[in-house]
This record gives sequence, C-alpha cells and structure tokens, in this order.
Amino acid sequence: MDLFLPESGLVIWMLIAFLIVFVILAKAAWPVIMGGVEKRNAHIADSLQAAEEANNALAGIEQKKQETLAAS
Repeated sequence: MDLFLPESGLVIWMLIAFLIVFVILAKAAWPVIMGGVEKRNAHIADSLQAAEEANNALAGIEQKKQETLAAS
C-alpha cells in the first residue's frame, strides 16, 4: 500500500515543478492560444455573415426568376 502514498517531499517537489510549468505556460502559451481562438471566432463570424448575404442574394435572384417566368 506504500506504493500509492507518495512521501511529502515528493509531493512538494511535484507541486513546485507544476507551478513553474504553469507560470511559464501562462506567460508564454496562453496569450497565443487565446489569440488563435479569437481569430478563429472572428473568421467563423465573418463566414456566417458572408453565407447569410449569399443566401439573401440567391433569394433575390430566385424572386426575379419567378417574376420573369410569370411575365413570359
């Protein structure tokens, strides 16, 4: 059962190592990751807007087609 209970010194060193890695990642990686997420979010929003505009244009063309067919 001693295999599952680490010594207190090991726990302290593991905690120190974790905190060091966490601080480094928070300073270096987190802003890059969040910038990428925001850029992707903006790209998706722009794509949705472009798709909505294309759908509206297609609806206008469909209406003109129906008017042309009705006039013929």
